[in-house]
Amino acid sequence: MKYVVRALAMLCVVALVAAGSRAEEKKADEKKSAAERTAFLFSFPKQVTLTAEQQTKLDALKTEYTPRLEELHAKNQKLMTGDREKTAREAARTAREAGKKGPEVQEAVEAALKLTPEEKTQMTALRTEREALMKKIREAKMSLLTEEQKASLPKPKQP
Repeated sequence: MKYVVRALAMLCVVALVAAGSRAEEKKADEKKSAAERTAFLFSFPKQVTLTAEQQTKLDALKTEYTPRLEELHAKNQKLMTGDREKTAREAARTAREAGKKGPEVQEAVEAALKLTPEEKTQMTALRTEREALMKKIREAKMSLLTEEQKASLPKPKQP
């Protein structure tokens, strides 16, 4: 009987250790995805080669703005639960397949989400704040480049 109890106790310890390591892996994945979420904002196309000084300044911008971006992401995640995100993706896909674009797709998504007026206000405020922050980041990032580097950037596509 003692051996059975010991064996069960050992199994429980092993299970707890395994669960703890999996939780650490999951946290590492979340941190990695946080870095991936903002990486595109702090990079340039391959044809732009930054000097060491420019790279240092770009890294400083990333350090300065990433916490604010993550704060906005966390606020958005409170409103957009997993089910809502799935609903939004499906609604957007359906709207695009129906030939809708831009604001029409956004309207279809909002209708599918069935947000309360307060939630709509919060989402609009978050979107506006995020867009303003991204614009500020883009402007700061572009100010790092020389005129020659700016000329080598691909031209934006016209709709």
